[in-house]
Amino acid sequence: MEKCLFAQIYKTMLPSDYGELRVKLIRNGEDFWHVIDALCDDKSGFMNNRDVIADAFINRRLYGMTVAETEEMFERRAWKDDIFCPGSWYLLPSLCIVTGNIANIIWTHSRAQRNGIAKMFIDRLGIQRAENPLQESISFWEKNGISDFVWT
Repeated sequence: MEKCLFAQIYKTMLPSDYGELRVKLIRNGEDFWHVIDALCDDKSGFMNNRDVIADAFINRRLYGMTVAETEEMFERRAWKDDIFCPGSWYLLPSLCIVTGNIANIIWTHSRAQRNGIAKMFIDRLGIQRAENPLQESISFWEKNGISDFVWT
């Protein structure tokens, strides 16, 4: 997807030289630990779900988000930008756990929020329902066309 079209759809505030954002199945331990470190850094309450996150990784249901490198990004060493997970190659501090078309968890680090990352997870992973959404997130889900919630 062309960068300017992506920015219009997802209302991103990311630098203009960034390439396309891509949903990525987290398959290796290095990326898994980058995401876990970001959760800890953000002091996210989702760390209380670490067993769910580990289970999703083992069962190939844990997704992250990366930025495709452009020549401009390479030339300015953008992998060092604060928005990325430290030590990673363009991995954004975010995660999504899905079961079928149900989002079990979507999380984006506070330093990366409001860049369309969660919306892209919804769109690219075909999410149609959310499991046990936090009360404060209901408006986010509804704004993104999801009002069917699974309560367990």
